[in-house]
Amino acid sequence: MMWSMVAAMQAAVTPLPAGVENDLKCMTAISLAAPTMPADRQDAMAAGMMYFLGRIDHAVPTLDFVGQMKRLIAQPDGEARLRDELPRCSAMLRDRSAALTGSPPAPGEPRKP
Repeated sequence: MMWSMVAAMQAAVTPLPAGVENDLKCMTAISLAAPTMPADRQDAMAAGMMYFLGRIDHAVPTLDFVGQMKRLIAQPDGEARLRDELPRCSAMLRDRSAALTGSPPAPGEPRKP
């Protein structure tokens, strides 16, 4: 029991890598926005959530998603700041979607990051 408390405290004070933190912000922002989206956008919202969840899980497989999402929301102006992340997150998803549906780059042509 004591070890689990120590682990929980350490997780609360150990900062996440910047990329993981940004992906977590996207996942949380999508979860906040999803209930207000029209029904025809719900599948896209779920796909976006799964994309960011997969990226995070690959980088930090033991992450407490719910706890970390609550941490972001509980920050001062958390919900508003997370909603401000939506354009960045949407752009990432559009780029990945275009990479899957578009034609591959020509040989020697750099791929978008």
